[in-house]
Amino acid sequence: MKLNVRNDNIPLGTSIRNVKVPQQLKVKLPSGIEFIDDAFGNGFTPSTVTLFTGEPGAGKTTLMLTLADSLAAQGYCVYFNTAEESLYQVAMTCERLDIQNDFYPGQETDIEQLIANCDKLRANNPGKPFFLIVDSLQTLEDNEGGFSKNASTRCLEVLTNYAKEHYVNVITICQVNKSGEMAGSQKLKHMVDAMIHLQLCDKKLMKELDCDLTGVRSLTVEKNRFGSSGWLFLLDLEETGFVEKFRYGIKNVNISDKTKGKDTSKQEAINVNLARTSDEFSKLKEQLMQKKLELEQQKNITVTAPKSCDELEAQAQREEAQIEAFKQTAQNAGVEINDDMTWEEKLEVIKHSSVYKTL
Repeated sequence: MKLNVRNDNIPLGTSIRNVKVPQQLKVKLPSGIEFIDDAFGNGFTPSTVTLFTGEPGAGKTTLMLTLADSLAAQGYCVYFNTAEESLYQVAMTCERLDIQNDFYPGQETDIEQLIANCDKLRANNPGKPFFLIVDSLQTLEDNEGGFSKNASTRCLEVLTNYAKEHYVNVITICQVNKSGEMAGSQKLKHMVDAMIHLQLCDKKLMKELDCDLTGVRSLTVEKNRFGSSGWLFLLDLEETGFVEKFRYGIKNVNISDKTKGKDTSKQEAINVNLARTSDEFSKLKEQLMQKKLELEQQKNITVTAPKSCDELEAQAQREEAQIEAFKQTAQNAGVEINDDMTWEEKLEVIKHSSVYKTL
């Protein structure tokens, strides 16, 4: 693993407090998608390299296409390079997702040509922040060994060095193996700045949250050098893309912003709301558990099936005969029933009469 992150302009013995951070690294580039921006710490930091993993069918390409659309809407130059699908398939997916903004598709597999394409697009769009989205890392090759076992590592090195040199953002999809873990060398995890993972909610998560999350996706932030990790977003895949349903995690309020007099009340209010949401979700879990217990108890209750029409007619005939028999013997016992009484009242008089026992 050879990453070109060395800076020879900082001589040995320089205090860390005297290291001048480039202005390019002090800005944040919002994507326009709230849960993406929160996942990356209020937006993307220029030069960030992100590894995006996920199981087949989770919606990795869908999420990246909607992200490309939203990034383009912010005025950024976005290059979406795919060798997983033809550009015709990608265009059809964009139609389904109702993509409204222009980004540039590509279908390059050679890493050197991919970098050349990036240079050309950047030159044609001067001054615009640049984003490269690769679908996927496993489709790239280099001159050293084609699609060899270590090609993905070497190609990611090239992409990382390019991002650091030119302050561009790279997001590359990385496939997973049968066990759901990232395919390829574990070196890949250490080379990137951020890692996010998308999957269908599994039984373990459903059991933990005690909710039926069938079809819901979970997006987790496993690593983030420019923000906080540990976020969990529950996303529902609708016709035009993903919609956030629930999140777990609190955004950090920058202490330096407070000391500089910057207004952090909005962020603090968001944190309060998130904490309240988490508390309400815990209460909801308790309610679901109580409902579950009640349903379990109801399973032991014997429910009498409704009677058929024939059974109801036979019951009415028996009750009518009972009333007529009572009329004939009731007078001797000093009990009377009359026609002004309802059917139920007549039966009630009969049941409480001593004559009833002789019928």
